[in-house]
Amino acid sequence: MTTDAPWPLLLDDPYPIYKVLRSSMPISWDEKRRIWLVARYADVLQGLYNRRLGSAVIGPAPQDTVLSLLPLQLDMSDPPDHSRRRIIIQRAIAERGKDDVLAAVKQTVSYLLARQFEAGRMDVIRELATPLTSSSLLRLFGFQSSESEEALSFSKCVNAIDACFDPSLMQSKQRPTIFEAARNSLDELEGIIEGRVNTEKPRLIQHLCDTEVGGTRLTHREVIANVILLFAAGDANTRNLIGSGVLALACHPKETRRLKRVPEVIGTAVEEMLRYDSPIQLASRTALTDFQLLGQTVRKGDTVVLLLGSANRDELEFPHASDFDITRTPNHHLAFGAGAHLCLGAWLARAQARTAIRMLVAGVKRLQLAVSEVEWHQLPGFRGPKEVPIFFDLEPVSDGVTRGEHTC
Repeated sequence: MTTDAPWPLLLDDPYPIYKVLRSSMPISWDEKRRIWLVARYADVLQGLYNRRLGSAVIGPAPQDTVLSLLPLQLDMSDPPDHSRRRIIIQRAIAERGKDDVLAAVKQTVSYLLARQFEAGRMDVIRELATPLTSSSLLRLFGFQSSESEEALSFSKCVNAIDACFDPSLMQSKQRPTIFEAARNSLDELEGIIEGRVNTEKPRLIQHLCDTEVGGTRLTHREVIANVILLFAAGDANTRNLIGSGVLALACHPKETRRLKRVPEVIGTAVEEMLRYDSPIQLASRTALTDFQLLGQTVRKGDTVVLLLGSANRDELEFPHASDFDITRTPNHHLAFGAGAHLCLGAWLARAQARTAIRMLVAGVKRLQLAVSEVEWHQLPGFRGPKEVPIFFDLEPVSDGVTRGEHTC
C-alpha cells in the first residue's frame, strides 16, 4: 500500500498520522522517499530482531575522511563487525566504572537547579538538560571538569564532526564550510584521543583503546568513530528526553502532583516519558535479501523504516496509549530499540532523567509552561523541543488569567 501522507517525523505532532498508519496502513510504501514504513508495535518489534534487515551502509565505502567513519560506528554495522565492536565497547564502559559518573549527575543537577530556583523560571533545555548531559558525558569519558580547555575542545570537535552526518546537508550551500570545519576538528580530536594534547588519555578513551576481546581490539578509526557516536547520541537523546519529559508533566498537572506525592514512582515515570514522546522516533534498516513483510514484497536494498514513535503509541500494546500515565505497568516501550542494537547508553540517559526530573518536581509547588506553543526540532528520526520555558510557584495575575496558559 502506498502512502502520500505528510512525512510524520517533520511534524510538531506526528501522532495523528501514526494512528492512521497503524489502523489502515501498518506497512506502506512512501514513493517520494522510496522507503517502507512499518507502524505497529508487534511488527516494529519483529523488525528489530529480523536478520533479513541490516543496519550497515550498503555500497562502496564513503571516500571522504569524515564520512568514512560512519560504517565504523556501532549503529551502522552488522555482525560480525557489530558484535565485536559492541562487546569491546560494553567491556570498556564496565572497566571504566559508573559510580563516579552517577554521583556527579546528582551534584550537577543540585547545582543547576539551585541557580534556577532563585530565578523562579528557566528554560529546561538550555539551563538544565544541555549542561547536565554534556557534563555527564564528559565525566564518563574521563574529563574531571566539563569547563577545562581540553573538555571544551573535545565536545566542540565531536559536535562539529557529527554535524556532517545530517542527511539534509547534502543539498545545503553550507556543506563545504561545515565539512572543512569537521576535517579540522577530526585532526584535533585525534590529538586528544592519541594523548598528543595531554600525555594521559581521557579514561574511557584509554579503555576503548586497550580493551581486548577474542584477541582483537578496536582499530584507531573505530575508536574515533564510536567516541563520536557515544557522545553525540547520548547528548542529543538525553537532552530531548528531559525536555519532553518536563513538557509532558507541565501539560499533565495531575501527574506532576502524583509524582510529587510519591517520588518513588520516578522510575516508571521516566519509562512513560520515553514511551509517550520518544526521543528516537525510528530505526532505519536495509533489506539484505528479498522477503515478504505483511503481505508486501520487500526487495534487497530497500530501506525499511521502523516507526518506534508509532509503536510506542499502539493501542494494541498499550491500553489508553494516548494517555500519559506515570505509573503505567507493564511498559515494554521501544524507545531504546531492542535486540542487537539496544542502546548502550540507556543506563546513563535514565539516570540523568530520573535525577533531574525528580529533583525539579520535589523543589517546586507546580510546573507551568511560560509559552503558549512549543517549537520542535525538525530532525528526521529524532524528536525534541527546542526550548521548554517554565516558571514555578507563581499566582494568577490580576485579570484572572494565569501567565503562559498552554493547552497540550
